[in-house]
Amino acid sequence: MEPIHYILLRIDGDYAQLVSAEEPLSTPFPVALALLPDSVREGDHLVWQNLEYAVQP
Repeated sequence: MEPIHYILLRIDGDYAQLVSAEEPLSTPFPVALALLPDSVREGDHLVWQNLEYAVQP
């Protein structure tokens, strides 16, 4: 499975608004914070691979 890269735009309560890193002007979509690493912050780059999100260094 190919990794997919995202940017965390903002945190809205229990949800994070993610946008594709390849298309940063696309419509953001919500992802539950419980599915993301505890250390995420707005502006972080994330990678989704093997059904897990990870912060990209």
